[in-house]
Amino acid sequence: MKSHTGPKSRAEKLIETFLSSETIVDIVLLFRSHPELIATEELIASKIGQCSESINMELKRLAKLGTLRTERTGKQIWFGFDAKRDKQIQTTIENYLKRHQMDEALSK
Repeated sequence: MKSHTGPKSRAEKLIETFLSSETIVDIVLLFRSHPELIATEELIASKIGQCSESINMELKRLAKLGTLRTERTGKQIWFGFDAKRDKQIQTTIENYLKRHQMDEALSK
């Protein structure tokens, strides 16, 4: 990505979020492999080989982005995958990378 001093674009923020943590990548890949999965933090953690405390922040970040949906039943929070929103994010990132690649080619 090119360096600039202005504010980051939405796509740059998305890329930064998704690449900021291996745990985020693991969570997203889990849900992409099992889009019907609805699970608690503890179950998600066990499926990706982490402890629940170590994935809490990443789950919140993915929920804020809309990649994961949340539903509370009592004290338990359940996470589910929003495949439509995930596809929108993928498209945003893909378009940004294509534009960036074109900018790089034109600047040579």
